[in-house]
Amino acid sequence: METKKHYRPIIVACAFLLLFVNVGFTSTSFSIYQSYIVDLPGVGDVGGSVVVTVRTFVALVCMFFTGFYYRRIDPRIGFFVATLFTVLAFVLFGCARSLAGLCFASFFAGIGYGLGGMVASTFLIGNWFRGKVGSVSGIATMGSGVAAIVIPLLAGWLIDAFSLSVSFYVEAALALVAALALLVFVRAKPEDVGAKPFEAKKAAVEDAECATARKAEHADAAASENDHRHKHRRHHFHRVHHYHHLGPFAQPKVNLSIVPLPKASYLAMIVAIVLLGGVSVAGYNYFGILLTTQGIDMGVAAVLISLAGVFLTVSKFIVGVVCDRFGTLAGSFLFFILLTLAMLLCALIGAGGIPEAAAAAVILGIGMPLGTTGIALWSLELSSAEQMLKTIRHFQLAYAFGGFIFNLMPGVLCALTGTYTTSYFAMMGMTIVCAIIVITVYAHHITRSEKAAELDAAR
Repeated sequence: METKKHYRPIIVACAFLLLFVNVGFTSTSFSIYQSYIVDLPGVGDVGGSVVVTVRTFVALVCMFFTGFYYRRIDPRIGFFVATLFTVLAFVLFGCARSLAGLCFASFFAGIGYGLGGMVASTFLIGNWFRGKVGSVSGIATMGSGVAAIVIPLLAGWLIDAFSLSVSFYVEAALALVAALALLVFVRAKPEDVGAKPFEAKKAAVEDAECATARKAEHADAAASENDHRHKHRRHHFHRVHHYHHLGPFAQPKVNLSIVPLPKASYLAMIVAIVLLGGVSVAGYNYFGILLTTQGIDMGVAAVLISLAGVFLTVSKFIVGVVCDRFGTLAGSFLFFILLTLAMLLCALIGAGGIPEAAAAAVILGIGMPLGTTGIALWSLELSSAEQMLKTIRHFQLAYAFGGFIFNLMPGVLCALTGTYTTSYFAMMGMTIVCAIIVITVYAHHITRSEKAAELDAAR
């Protein structure tokens, strides 16, 4: 039995590793290479955007098939194969000497990202854990953040000491080690090791309390049926509303999947996540080149990218903890404010120099996890167990689609306006629109869920 319990950290580590390699290598840490790539003959600013766009487009296409992929293939094998595509991508990046070669490598990076990224990691966590998954999801999504810390520093040293190609080859070797570890340790479902999905302790305690209350009510044979219903409603109402003292953004402890998310709300979430995908992908990928084009030294830029990665990593866990403690609605509201501030600071780097750039790096790192931990929580909370994989896939597709359609924006706007700051002002506006949609949908759905729970208790 202890062995079964101890397998949970292994699963979290595997989910972490999926994102460390397939998202961290191909996306969150890739901005360190952007300044070198645009300087290659025949590439330039627009060409650099095209390289990233190829990856986001291929990832988007692959996400359409993740449901089929993981239903037809043992996820353990599926994760291994997806990570091998990332290995191949970095081998090809090391060989590339032209825009065509970089795009060819980026094609395979997109496959690794699409099949072995957030959909895979969230799916694995969803199979193994029930109830409050914010902290667990936060730990797993820290994988891409750790890559954003380690890889820029490692790559900067390797490029200076050896060459750009050597840096790509070293990442390919690291990805291969990760692929083999996933093949050995992943178990797609707890039943594979004779265990059951892990239930959050607090949720389990509350369920036990409810069961005890129901037994006491049934034991009171002298009470009338109306009195019995009144007690049940009062008990349930207490359960639902005991977080209301935290303010209007507190999320009550009701299961949001007890009523389906209306189609209009579901589509609104898709639109919001498309916008968030554009902000997350373009905002982070172009941060390095934004710094260098605003007069920041390449070495300082690498340190600032890693600084952003440090806060990105820590914040991914903090987002999960905050959402578990105060509710996903309140947590999302807070981190939307920080992400909006991050876009504004990025747009003002040219006016403030290194101090402004350092502040932008810190706030960017803190706010950016909405695109990983945030979306993972939204997809798990707003779907039933039967619809979980579908919702995860749709939300991640929306995220990837946003990254695809908005990724060319910074390069194009830079060519038109001569600066990358224009794009960060645009992304600040996109963040505000996204926040309004998500907060509105969540608030309305909580109200619907509360009413449904009270009606059910009254029966």
